[in-house]
Amino acid sequence: MAASALTPLVSFLVGRSARREAEADLDATLQGVQRCGLPPDQIETVLIDRSPTPAFIERFPVIQLMDRHQRPLAATLPEAMSRIRGRYVVWLSPGSVIRPGAVVRMMVRFDAEPTLGALCFYATRPDGTPAHGELGGVIDVRCCGIRRRALDEIRLPQRLESPLDAIDLSSRMLARGWEIRAVDDLHVSIPVADQSPHFERLVREDLKIVSQWLPRRWIVPIGRDWVRRRRMEADDAGRLDSHYRGLAVGLMRALVPRERIPLDEPVMEAIFRPQETENRLRRLKHDLALKRILLLDLTPNSAFLRAAARKLALEIAAIADNRFARPHRRFARLRVLRDEQARAERFDAAIAAHLHPLAAESRLREWRALGDPRPSIDLFAASAAAVSVWVRESAAVRRTAVRSA
Repeated sequence: MAASALTPLVSFLVGRSARREAEADLDATLQGVQRCGLPPDQIETVLIDRSPTPAFIERFPVIQLMDRHQRPLAATLPEAMSRIRGRYVVWLSPGSVIRPGAVVRMMVRFDAEPTLGALCFYATRPDGTPAHGELGGVIDVRCCGIRRRALDEIRLPQRLESPLDAIDLSSRMLARGWEIRAVDDLHVSIPVADQSPHFERLVREDLKIVSQWLPRRWIVPIGRDWVRRRRMEADDAGRLDSHYRGLAVGLMRALVPRERIPLDEPVMEAIFRPQETENRLRRLKHDLALKRILLLDLTPNSAFLRAAARKLALEIAAIADNRFARPHRRFARLRVLRDEQARAERFDAAIAAHLHPLAAESRLREWRALGDPRPSIDLFAASAAAVSVWVRESAAVRRTAVRSA
């Protein structure tokens, strides 16, 4: 994997890990790179912010970024990009293992679509269950493929480690007209997530994103929603003390943000889809004569969906969310129910408004497995033709049920 005299097709950038199993994570990641399907002279692998042991370097001859005195460099992303030579860049966090063939399929997609700037890989846990992110138009810091030319056109952030870094880089790419897409045929396995997440850090990061990046009119509704979601997560884990510490620090910093870089309307729309949410919900209401809907999952953009429903005079029956459902729990005055309980509610259609398309697909499969005959719809995949199919299918199910009775 050392650099060759030829210009490589793909440069793998491997970031740093905060996990205790850092070297084992790195070992698994680099073994995956070796099996990616490309010959060694077509790839190069660069380690960022890492000083592996000599024995490790002997097993994996990677490129280490060095300073002028030939000491390992704790590199920033711009420094790394100034050294690499590949036409495509694959960002990997330690522990992320690319499946054979995924990189070749990634290059085929880039070659076929000139405006495609980045591809987020389909992430699964070691047991095979999906591990989707929550934002579909944002780079995934665990594993993504990026067109080198797209990175050359923008000013790069210093790191690519946190959700804030991902939104920073994604917004710059989107503002230049590049598309970011999540796909299901580029597979990567990621390590098991920390079973004790840092709730203090999570709420701080959320508030920083809201205060720094969102337009002012959305700061309060989105900030309130995200804090409530984090509080429920912390409450269920018995870590409310950590949540409130992070909330106090995050609010103090949010009141006087060091630098506000609000997303312009096209970029805001590409990531969070507030206007598209209203437009699509209006069309569904007209096509299906909707009066009352069920929300599938408490998503980061649920404030946009609730605002659109109010504007369109659509009643929301409840939120069906198996993760957050607890007895008597409410969110923004809406009951949060398990799927089995939600089926007993009166509603015309179940709406999945997940920003990540693969998350919406898996959630709808889970809901439809219960056999509810009412339409269940991915809001952002909905089209007139799709609505017609749902109407016909649900009508057929109802006719079958009547004949069976």
